[in-house]
Amino acid sequence: MSHKDTEDSKLEIFKSATASTLRALARQKDIEISFAAGENPIGKPTGKARLPLPDHDLSAESTTLVRGNADARAL
Repeated sequence: MSHKDTEDSKLEIFKSATASTLRALARQKDIEISFAAGENPIGKPTGKARLPLPDHDLSAESTTLVRGNADARAL
């Protein structure tokens, strides 16, 4: 497995864990969650959650921003 594949795998694991946590906290197992570069922080609840895309290297600052947005959206 190449370095890029490993990084991609870590990113997908982080996104999956974040989405699962958001669904659990929101008690909405069918909420649609997507990640997009440059996504603005929390908007109105609509049954969908768009979260900022974390940096590819999963820096502490990036993951904290994504997790904070996910938690705020869930609550």
